[in-house]
Amino acid sequence: MHRLSIATISIASRRAMLHSLINPNPAYELIADITHAEALQLLPNLQPDIVVLDAAMLNINPLVALKSLTQWPNCPAIVVLTSGVGYEQRLWHDLGAQAIARLEQPETIEQALAQIARQAQVQAA
Repeated sequence: MHRLSIATISIASRRAMLHSLINPNPAYELIADITHAEALQLLPNLQPDIVVLDAAMLNINPLVALKSLTQWPNCPAIVVLTSGVGYEQRLWHDLGAQAIARLEQPETIEQALAQIARQAQVQAA
């Protein structure tokens, strides 16, 4: 089963939206739901295939989190959620080369996760 680790803001609406896309799909397994900086230290031990990083995290600096993720020996696929406005839009330019996708709508999130899952299946074959 494809494992998916989520770093998201604590606002219930965004977390609920991500869970509604991930949980019903048998190709994904939610292995972590990160809500604070200390929990990021647990991710290397979990070895997720995908990390969804919300640029609007209130208590995690997304640039620091991204730098940490990209330094892992087996860097997971990193998807950045943004609203595409203000600070988050500037942040995307800083993150761009290291993240595989910038997602703003639930439909694009679902499409990106499906594409990553297909790529993982091809690589495993």
